[in-house]
Amino acid sequence: MRVLAGGIAHEFNNILAAIMGFSEISLLKLPPELTRIRDNLENVLQASRRGAELVRHLLAFCRQADTGFHHLEVQALLKEMARLLRSALPASLAINTNFLAEGRTVEANLDRMHRMVLVLCTRAVRDLGQAGGVLEIGLEPARPDLDRDRQWPGLAEKPCLRLWIASRRPDSGQGEAGPGREWPDPDLDQATGIAREHGGDLRSGPCPQGGHWVEIFLPCSAQVSGTDGPAKAEASRLRRIMVVDDEAVLALAMTEMLEGLGYGVTACTHPLKALQILSADPGAFDLVITDQLMPSLSGSSLCREIKSLRPDIPVLLFTGQEEDTPASQDPQFQGVLRKPLLLSELAQAVEQALSPEAAHEAGPWPKC
Repeated sequence: MRVLAGGIAHEFNNILAAIMGFSEISLLKLPPELTRIRDNLENVLQASRRGAELVRHLLAFCRQADTGFHHLEVQALLKEMARLLRSALPASLAINTNFLAEGRTVEANLDRMHRMVLVLCTRAVRDLGQAGGVLEIGLEPARPDLDRDRQWPGLAEKPCLRLWIASRRPDSGQGEAGPGREWPDPDLDQATGIAREHGGDLRSGPCPQGGHWVEIFLPCSAQVSGTDGPAKAEASRLRRIMVVDDEAVLALAMTEMLEGLGYGVTACTHPLKALQILSADPGAFDLVITDQLMPSLSGSSLCREIKSLRPDIPVLLFTGQEEDTPASQDPQFQGVLRKPLLLSELAQAVEQALSPEAAHEAGPWPKC
């Protein structure tokens, strides 16, 4: 079952990578006055990001144990969990959400973060009981050092996300289950432990009208502005990049994205053809981006062959596999691009892989 689910997730990653890539390129080329088409493309991207988060959940199910940390958009995780909770909760219980941190990420383990939120939401629902009430879930940028009620060691002056989950009763006359009762310690201990694993912290307390609240501060990842990529790539317009992916639509999408950033691109849909071109002129390219699962030659094997021809050329792995797979941990790769990815993520990874090399002069691009 896990193998089948993993295979389905891989195919979905390929589909979403193509959809997101072509959508972003189309947005960049679209005249500003075509606002309705622009709005439609933005909706396509938003839906694709939601699909990508679902794929990550599926991949989490496929793995026996996930110990890897990666950039996680917490808001996308919370939105999906709130949507699933709405379909499972009784009519007497409402869910209010307040999400103000779109695009902000934390370095996180998806499985552990999912467990932390699920434990706290489950306890909030149980706290409300059959009488019902409101489950509140929120996320916003925050500065814990501005919190006058409590010191947050290790989080002072750091950009953070504040995640809160609260159970609120419709009125305070719900009797003995009111403000004085504490949440079960094992649940809070587990959630606190997970928050601290991620460099954050947790606190909780009673709501004045009955029920309880929990808030978690999590340090943000370094962010890359979506408008930085093309500007930064301006100085690298003459860099040559080879893209190798047996999915033709993905190779084309990656080509469009990289050309939009100002790079010269050659795309190959067969690794042996790519190796043939590189063997003929090992100095023709400044960077290679390759998929892992391909016929005849895997991305790891292709990378070894390329390094034997030219040890100094950087190679990036473009994959839908997770961090704990052997290919993703292979030190011969200069970096790993996760399917699907945003244009800003691609721009940052390529810039890092090419730096500090100087741009070469332009020349004819080999064709596959």
